Amino acid sequence: RDRSNGLPCFELRTGTQDILKIDIQFGAGRPFELKPQVSRFTCNALREGSGKRSSAEIARFFDYYGSSLIISENLDYSGYTLYCLKKHANELLPVFSELLLDPSFDQKEIDKLKKVSIEK
Repeated sequence: RDRSNGLPCFELRTGTQDILKIDIQFGAGRPFELKPQVSRFTCNALREGSGKRSSAEIARFFDYYGSSLIISENLDYSGYTLYCLKKHANELLPVFSELLLDPSFDQKEIDKLKKVSIEK
């Protein structure tokens, strides 16, 4: 379905479990990047903090609610998936949105990611 903002939104109802999966996909990767691996690096950097929370605070927050935040990327897209219980959606969705809309890209966190990437 198209919402008022023009973005496609699909809802699939399966099963009777009280589990919610929110999957956000962006066109990214080689067709869109000016330099190799920028898309992958940016995708992973989004988890490392927002304007309001550090990476440790974000990890504790999602763990507290027993939710899972999965970041995936490949040659053509980047994806962010949140699994949680429906009853915690009101608490989790604002923080999930915060990661995507207000990433901090803190220099210390970026330097750590660079080091890990080089070691890999």
